[in-house]
Amino acid sequence: MKSEALRVSVDELRRMFPRKSRSWVARSLRRFLNGDVKKISENTWLVMGRREMGDALPHYVVRYINNRYVCDCQASMGEGRVCSHIGAVVLSNIYDSMTKTVYAAVINTRCRDSQLLIIGDKAHEINVRNAANDAGTIYILIASSELSVKALLACDDELREEVLRLRPMELWEVLTFERGVAKIRKG
Repeated sequence: MKSEALRVSVDELRRMFPRKSRSWVARSLRRFLNGDVKKISENTWLVMGRREMGDALPHYVVRYINNRYVCDCQASMGEGRVCSHIGAVVLSNIYDSMTKTVYAAVINTRCRDSQLLIIGDKAHEINVRNAANDAGTIYILIASSELSVKALLACDDELREEVLRLRPMELWEVLTFERGVAKIRKG
């Protein structure tokens, strides 16, 4: 388990469920860390029940149906409530996506006015994110496979061609960098 990826995943869980208590987040995290979540099929998970957490059953089934999660325990909780069984499943899904390998490159410009254009037939395979700060603009390129691409970078009055190699990274690393840039921008 990668602690930084887990921290980013828990932050994302909190962002997705801002009204849920710290206790709910802690219980969801505990279920996840105990390995209580097992994926059964594309939209179905089995979550182990724990008596010490107030569970009456040995396991619960969580399903993703019609764009929402539902759990067996909701029969006693009331429909529409988000239990920690669901929280553990969502956290598991977030963590799995955060630890997937993506391919990324970062361009840090030192100009006030910039524009990046990916040239060639691979341009459609690349997601380009950018963030401006006082020092310039940072571009983050993300793809699902390892690529070398050419790009034109207009930086103030200059135009230059760059060859960029997107290297393997886990998604949480890219998001951590991107959030760091956003903090610089706000700060």
